[in-house]
Amino acid sequence: MNSQDINAALQKTLDTLRFAQNDDPRLHRRDYLLALVQQHATVLSAGEIGQIMGLTTPRVALLLKDLAAHGWVTRTPDPADHRRTLVQLTAAGAAHLAALTAARTQRIARLIDQVGPQDAATFLKVLQVYARTNEKA
Repeated sequence: MNSQDINAALQKTLDTLRFAQNDDPRLHRRDYLLALVQQHATVLSAGEIGQIMGLTTPRVALLLKDLAAHGWVTRTPDPADHRRTLVQLTAAGAAHLAALTAARTQRIARLIDQVGPQDAATFLKVLQVYARTNEKA
């Protein structure tokens, strides 16, 4: 395969991975938002979430409404500034993230079983370079 063929195959594979679990990209954003709130281990404002994720306030509000409806986050007005909404992960949200992590761990273990640890390590190295390349873009 030449570079152009490899590039096309990689793009097709990445698109397949992106939509393999669900056709709705909002679900991926939703799970990312949950992980973001958990990672900060503090209360975040909706505005801070929007800045970190590069989303508009209305889009963040819709995502948060969905997360709150599932019981995964709480939204409360900021006592110091009622225009701000503070977001905090619930125990149910943490449990949902733990289940996602367990499922991802199982998928990765299957990958390693299928290709072997050496090829999996090579894939990881390439993927890390790809991630760094995207950071600079």
